[in-house]
Amino acid sequence: MSINQLTITPKKLISINELAKEAGFIYSVLISEKLLNKITKSGYENLNVFLKVCAKQLKISLTDSKNWKKTRLFYPMECFNGSLNPEEVVITTQNGDVAIAFAFENAEVFSTPL
Repeated sequence: MSINQLTITPKKLISINELAKEAGFIYSVLISEKLLNKITKSGYENLNVFLKVCAKQLKISLTDSKNWKKTRLFYPMECFNGSLNPEEVVITTQNGDVAIAFAFENAEVFSTPL
């Protein structure tokens, strides 16, 4: 099952290709709805910063560790009280597509286990 097939499931993955190109991605990028909502809670400018961090992390994973299927990173997310808490994010690449989701969503969104 490809990532493109999974986008048919309603409210799972959202295409953000135009923003992703600005951040440095050259492939199609999909982001989980839960992650998108959490990042943009205080404004869409946070999404651009997040995508730039993901693009850089993916580049490091591809060049240094040669790990091209799944990349993990911890990203500071705003909590209900305004403080920042690191949340685990998984970047998955498959057939030229990139999908970004919370780690806890991974089993729900993607067909292959970590």
